[in-house]
Amino acid sequence: MINEFGSVPNFPEWHAKKEEELFAMPIVKLFREERRLTEHIKPFEAGVDNNSYYTDIQEPFMVPGGARVGYHMIKDEKGNVKPDDESPILVNEKPVNVKRKTSVRYYFTDYPSENSMVLSDAYFNLISDVVTECHDKFKLKEKRKKG
Repeated sequence: MINEFGSVPNFPEWHAKKEEELFAMPIVKLFREERRLTEHIKPFEAGVDNNSYYTDIQEPFMVPGGARVGYHMIKDEKGNVKPDDESPILVNEKPVNVKRKTSVRYYFTDYPSENSMVLSDAYFNLISDVVTECHDKFKLKEKRKKG
């Protein structure tokens, strides 16, 4: 953003304030530190919890408050029990077909109680919102292409 908007009036002040806000957030601290470690010290290593799963619901899906949700379970090729993404989800014991993908839970070794997929998604959305805010606030004039 600095390269693109650095010469726009009021941008440097906005950017400094936004950076201060972001750097105070634990999720931003985590990702900045993970990037620093990966770039300068060692490759990134994620922890894996083979007894815990993360399911990504890939289409709109609403569950009424207080409803019971159930998954059909199957054994994988190694004999481990896991959710079956092909069978319907049960909502209050009634089948509902929902496209989804389940995988083992990955986590950052410094934050084992947090799912790395959820944290990564939250961080991406946070940064995306900041970029959108910047573009909305500091519109650049389009440069005409020669030729």
